[in-house]
Amino acid sequence: MDRIIQSPGKYIQGADVINRPGRIPEAAGRTLVSGG
Repeated sequence: MDRIIQSPGKYIQGADVINRPGRIPEAAGRTLVSGG
């Protein structure tokens, strides 16, 4: 838990990196974000 609280940016960046390339359609990207 300390790691997640200490560096939450890594988790957010990871999602951004996956969504940035655009390999996955926006619909799929939104589902991943919603699924969390």
